[in-house]
Amino acid sequence: MSLSGNLVTTLPTSVAFGSFKVGTQSPPQMVTVTNNQSVAIMLSASLGGANPSNFAIAAGTTCGSSLAATSSCVYAVIFKPLARKSRSATLSITASPDPASPHAIALSGTGT
Repeated sequence: MSLSGNLVTTLPTSVAFGSFKVGTQSPPQMVTVTNNQSVAIMLSASLGGANPSNFAIAAGTTCGSSLAATSSCVYAVIFKPLARKSRSATLSITASPDPASPHAIALSGTGT
């Protein structure tokens, strides 16, 4: 099989949550994953970067460990600041087969 083009797309490529009080959490923001291939793909997601414990993959996520051909799913992500300052992390979505994987979505928010 020849792999080329945008086999898997993720939108948006960044999420800015704004400001939230320490100890509270934001409403979920959705990151959509689209499989543009004619075959199913394997999916996984993880949080990394500077402050990953200030973010979480939440209820409302429809992505599982696989995604059918020409289908989409969403990761619901929340911001739950643990400190009063700017916080950032990366949502990394690994899709296989996809030579552009992993897909990195920048996450940011401010704890007040």
